[in-house]
Amino acid sequence: ALDAHVAHGRGRVKVPIKQGMTIINDHSRIASRPARALRPPSASEGAPAPNEHAAIERFLTYVEVELGLSANTVVAYRGDVGAFEAFLRERHSSLHEATPEAMGRYLEFLQADRKMEISSILRHVAALRMYYKFAHAHGLAHNNPTEFLEKPHGWRKLPDVLSRETVTALFAAVNNSSKLALRDVAILELFYASGLRASEMAD
Repeated sequence: ALDAHVAHGRGRVKVPIKQGMTIINDHSRIASRPARALRPPSASEGAPAPNEHAAIERFLTYVEVELGLSANTVVAYRGDVGAFEAFLRERHSSLHEATPEAMGRYLEFLQADRKMEISSILRHVAALRMYYKFAHAHGLAHNNPTEFLEKPHGWRKLPDVLSRETVTALFAAVNNSSKLALRDVAILELFYASGLRASEMAD
């Protein structure tokens, strides 16, 4: 599950990134509409507007040259910002006109339609936050739709655990005739009860 929040007007919009997502503010409940899948732009739609294309390129130059981000990160940011631009363009909007509501719908789209892992959505959020911070500071966007977007955080996955049968087999594998049998059993019991790493046990 993944939660993101944006402020809008007098209300605070909560965008839970999970199955059956809704957008809720202080005054009303608005059922989210299914997002349409991305499709290649038609000939009439064309590529991003020249000013937006230039803005993206300026941003990428900034993160590569001035921030010193790796080539792989720059490529990932290009894809992330470009995907949001395509999402907006298909809905007759643009990067410099994007609103907090559009940002919320996009995050929902990534999770519900694109079936992205939380880690990938987090990367999109990081890229867009950085882009809009740069674009707004340089007059390349009317507003910053990520300004009040709290950093989303995903649920931690529960660790895999040994089955009862596996634990029983481990204890049964101890050679009871060995002089070190009691030590081995004690180590196994400590591992099982505490969840220590091998390195922590050795220390």
